[in-house]
Formats: sequence, C-alpha cells, structure tokens
Amino acid sequence: MGQLLQDSRASAASIARAAGLPTSTAHRVVRRVLDEGWVKPRLETVSEWLGFQTRSSSGCGSHRARPPK
Repeated sequence: MGQLLQDSRASAASIARAAGLPTSTAHRVVRRVLDEGWVKPRLETVSEWLGFQTRSSSGCGSHRARPPK
C-alpha cells in the first residue's frame, strides 16, 4: 500500500507487481481500503478549466470555516 500513498493514481496491477501479489488480490485490498474508509478520494478542480472566472483576494484575518452542525 506504500505505492498507493506515494501515487494515489496507482493501478491495482502496479500495486500487485510492487507487492508481488496477484492483481485480483491487490484490487480486492484497494477496494476494501476504500470501502472501510481508511482513505477517501478527493477531487480537486481548476475552475478556469471549467470556464469559471476566479478572483483572488489577500489580507490578514482570522476567518475560519465553521464545521457543520
């Protein structure tokens, strides 16, 4: 699983090769890690690629997002 930590896009086949496991076993382990919530996928987008204009702002402040209730 170290390879997955270094490259989150690693395939089950490449993980299997690195670990010396059958591909089916590596796929099952990766699926289990995801299903049990050990790691959670995250998607980051570049707004400009989607056609949105973005503004940047600067300043000092202590604004913190509040956790949902």
